[in-house]
Amino acid sequence: MLLNQNETLNFPILKQISNSFLFRQKSLNLYKYIFLFLLILPVACEKEENSHDTEVKVKLIDQNWLPLSDHSGIAITLSRGSELFEGVTDEKGKFVFYDLPYGIFDVSLEKDGFISDLIQPEITHHKGDSVWSHSFNMVEIPHFRLTIDSIIIDPAFGQKLLAYGTISETRGEPPHQYGMRVFFSDSPDVSKDNYLYYHFGTILKRLINDGYYEMWITNWYGRLIQGDFDTLYVRVYPCAFYNEWLKLREEGLGTPAEVFEWVVPEH
Repeated sequence: MLLNQNETLNFPILKQISNSFLFRQKSLNLYKYIFLFLLILPVACEKEENSHDTEVKVKLIDQNWLPLSDHSGIAITLSRGSELFEGVTDEKGKFVFYDLPYGIFDVSLEKDGFISDLIQPEITHHKGDSVWSHSFNMVEIPHFRLTIDSIIIDPAFGQKLLAYGTISETRGEPPHQYGMRVFFSDSPDVSKDNYLYYHFGTILKRLINDGYYEMWITNWYGRLIQGDFDTLYVRVYPCAFYNEWLKLREEGLGTPAEVFEWVVPEH
């Protein structure tokens, strides 16, 4: 009986010890969950703080420097090293890159018949920026056509050449002027890929009358007439309106005029 009595007396003690052990086990598990939560929380916060939605807007501008009504179908690529983020604009020219990581990205814009007006567009996307929308323009590669009938040296000052001919397929008129690149060579196969030198051509709006134009050909680089040639072959390319105008961007050149054989006057 004493043994049984002792057993009866010790049973609550064992039960208390067991309950205490279970409580500690549950407490340890709770501490583990809290510890894991504290480990995961900074990672989640870091991911949230290292990215943000950003909008890219692109406007299409025609050869007469007028915006189109539909700006859809422009392929946008943001790149940073090996990272690429791609999208296509809607009718309003917009696309949203969700959770875009912070940083500086090169921007590539593609649309048939258009080029970016910037040579190397980019966006800067940093935490704390007040602007989450970035705007760009794409300009139309001109498709109007030219013929050249004659070229003379400006009789007033001799500081530019004057070219005359016809212009067509303009679909309206420019706000101020059309731009050209004028290539010169001593060979009949003159082109943007085969020339001695080139100059800048300008057809002012006021110098277009009933399909005929007067073009000013000016020299930003080198002499107006370079070399001692009796005959030069000239080819004019319409050129898109882009920034950094002094740089030659072949992708912005339209359909060229036929080659004009120019008998160089005394100068």
